[in-house]
Amino acid sequence: MCIRDRSHLTGFHGMFYVALENCYGGKFGNAILSKYSFDETRRIMLPCAGGTEQRCAAIATITLPDGNEVSIIDTHIDMEKLDNGMNQIKEVNRIPQMGKWCILAGDMNRRVGTAEINELSSVWTLALSREFDHIGYYPSNGWTVKETKIYTNNTLSDHYPIMVALELNK
Repeated sequence: MCIRDRSHLTGFHGMFYVALENCYGGKFGNAILSKYSFDETRRIMLPCAGGTEQRCAAIATITLPDGNEVSIIDTHIDMEKLDNGMNQIKEVNRIPQMGKWCILAGDMNRRVGTAEINELSSVWTLALSREFDHIGYYPSNGWTVKETKIYTNNTLSDHYPIMVALELNK
């Protein structure tokens, strides 16, 4: 289910895809905010081993002002079972074949150097990583990293927001 009811409060276009309907009294899933409107949104349910939480990848396709189409992917990989997380990352690695230019962001629940992030890096070029959170792009020669930032002034989560400014290479 895609929910778009409160993104107007941010001044951005937004979407939210649910992975779990009843999680700690609410819905659990992935959201994307964009200053550009969405041409298409979709959800890919990721492999789920028995006894683990369902996870998904939310995908939004936008057309930039210069006419280039970009897919934005947001996901949150399982942290409980390592092989389940690896299977989910392998599924995320198949997404770039759906579009030419892609940006990936999410909580992969794995650090750089682990087998899962090495697998992720076999397709995605990681522009910035902080603990479990990563931002990557595809194809590797399609983007230039202009700026990266880790926001360390955070009291709401054990994660720190990370930001990457990318420029599309044409």
